[in-house]
Amino acid sequence: MLVKLTLSTSFALIMLFQTACGSAASANIGEYVGEYVFKPSNATPGKFASFVILKSDQTAVEIRFSPQTGEVTTTQEKWYLSHTTGENVVIGRFSHPIERSGSTVKLGINDDLGQYYEKIR
Repeated sequence: MLVKLTLSTSFALIMLFQTACGSAASANIGEYVGEYVFKPSNATPGKFASFVILKSDQTAVEIRFSPQTGEVTTTQEKWYLSHTTGENVVIGRFSHPIERSGSTVKLGINDDLGQYYEKIR
């Protein structure tokens, strides 16, 4: 069965598809200021922080917790938005692709392992 679509119908379908796949990342740094937690919570963060706080002065506080020793360490890095291949938040040396869905903001770490930072406030 062959279906003919008008240009306006095709455009509407494309817009619907893009909306269903998530919201576009914002170029406003204020949208990303806040507190993030490493997910999934049952994974070991390894070289990534357990928690990250992105401040409006574009400093990031990384908080690492070692369940083995109970030790908590913090470091400060600079962060910024990168507009190369999509929108990314760069924290120190690491670039995190931004994924938005409704009010949820995620900063990707490793897609294969399902690891990311999720904004909690």
